[in-house]
Amino acid sequence: MVLVHARGCATTWSSRGSAPWRDSVLHAMTIMTVLRVRHLPVILRGSVVGLISVDDTVKARLAEKTVENRVLQNIAR
Repeated sequence: MVLVHARGCATTWSSRGSAPWRDSVLHAMTIMTVLRVRHLPVILRGSVVGLISVDDTVKARLAEKTVENRVLQNIAR
């Protein structure tokens, strides 16, 4: 189940440190860095629907960069 979309839109986040379910991975990483936390609850319609960790965000960013790298390599050929 994907809780945070890689192409998500910029949204506001609460000072309590939660991520709206449509938030971007990069934005979730920023929240975690600013608040110095390793996990964020994912909120949908005011309810917690999941939990995202630093590891989840790193894996998602790595996947994005891997795809980006493949596309650039194909263009260069």
